[in-house]
Amino acid sequence: MTDSEKSFRRSALQNKIIKVLMEMKRGGIAATQLKSIISWLKEREGEKTFDSNVRRSIFRLKEAGLLQFTVSNGTPFDISLTEQGYLQGLNISQKVTLAHDAFKSSTLCISLPVRLGTVLATDKEVKIDTHTYSVSRADFVIRNDGKTCLQLSNKQGEVKLIDGPPLVIARWYKQVLEAGVAGGVQINEGKPG
Repeated sequence: MTDSEKSFRRSALQNKIIKVLMEMKRGGIAATQLKSIISWLKEREGEKTFDSNVRRSIFRLKEAGLLQFTVSNGTPFDISLTEQGYLQGLNISQKVTLAHDAFKSSTLCISLPVRLGTVLATDKEVKIDTHTYSVSRADFVIRNDGKTCLQLSNKQGEVKLIDGPPLVIARWYKQVLEAGVAGGVQINEGKPG
C-alpha cells in the first residue's frame, strides 16, 4: 500500500460511487460507463452532482487503488472495482446495514407491563429461547452500565440472569408475564425492594 493509499479518505460522493458499483456488481454488471454511474446517482441516490465531480472522484478512486478502468479522450470507461475496492464496498455496505439496524432499534418503543405480586408459591415452567426455566418471579433489569438482562427467581430463592440486547430481553420478559408470573422492572440485579 502506498502512502497515497494510506492517507486517502473517501468523500461521501466517492462512497456513493463505490456503493453504486457494488449494487451493479450484485446485479451482474462487472464494468460500466461513466454516464451509467452518473444516471444511477441521480435516479436512485437522489444525488445532485456535477458530472465533472463524479469524473474527478472516479479518477481519485483509481489513484487510491479502488477502481480500474481505461481512458479514451479523457473519459473513463469499463469502470470496475478492484479487489481492494470491492472489500471497501463490503465495508460501506456493512456500516450502512449497522446504521439502519441501530436506527430501527433506537426508534422502536416497547412498553413493559408490570405484574404486581411477590414470588409465586409454586414455580411455573417457562420456555425462553431454547431453554426451560422454573420461575416464580421475573424482572427486566437495567444495569448501571446500560446493559440489560432478565432476572429469573424460583421459589427456593435461586436467581438466574440471562443477558441480552434490550429488545430481546423485553420480548422474553413479556413472554414470562404472559405465563402468569409476577414481574417488574428494576435497576441492577438482586432481590427487588
